Amino acid sequence: MSIFTKWCFALPLTYILYFVLSIILPSGGLIAAALKYVAIIAVFLTVCKKFLNFDVKLFFCRSGEKFSLRRFFCGFFLMAGLLSLLMVVRMLRNPGAFVFTFDASRLYEWIFSLVLVVLAALAEELMFRAFIANFAAMENPPVVKCVLASALLFSIAHFQNPEVAANAIPSMLFYFVFGAVLMLFYLRDRSIEFPLGLHIGNNLVAAWLFTYPTAAVHTNALFTAPQSVTEEFIVCALLLGFYMIRTSDR
Repeated sequence: MSIFTKWCFALPLTYILYFVLSIILPSGGLIAAALKYVAIIAVFLTVCKKFLNFDVKLFFCRSGEKFSLRRFFCGFFLMAGLLSLLMVVRMLRNPGAFVFTFDASRLYEWIFSLVLVVLAALAEELMFRAFIANFAAMENPPVVKCVLASALLFSIAHFQNPEVAANAIPSMLFYFVFGAVLMLFYLRDRSIEFPLGLHIGNNLVAAWLFTYPTAAVHTNALFTAPQSVTEEFIVCALLLGFYMIRTSDR
């Protein structure tokens, strides 16, 4: 079997092994969800290391470099800051739409939700950005094909989320656009740190500050707001502008 063929089968093999493993894993709750992401990350890295004979360290950072916390936190604070600011503006314009739902007795859930957010974002960045980019490097296709492949697979992976059932077209369009933006930043730096920071920043705002009735995971957030992806689309547009500015500087 050729190397190219092996890479074609790597992601399906990951999901098959994970599906078998998930049968014996507990279900329901933040801890169970976190355990499932630990399982899929472990399966994915094992498949890449043993089946593809790939140095999985290259998924996390560029060759010869260490994981850059500076790039990671730059992405995290950029995304979390922009999204929080837009949500606060929306709250000020329509305060009646937001309900304070934070329960101090469930503060411990913030730790569990943090772990879950980090694991979920890491799993998705490894599979839908790092893996696809390294796979594509063997054929060196145009950037647009790589970005579209990442965005399409990323959006398909979220097809069963509750918000998609409630608001299908805007939700799927957001996942597609967000996946494309994350891939553009990955290809720009050839490292996972910045898009991983963006991804965690987006998800943590949803977990801690502003959640929705149809959120994929219900957390002890400060406020519950109506389902909407307007702010996320605006942030994606701003990030694209930021990407073009940074790229033009090179």
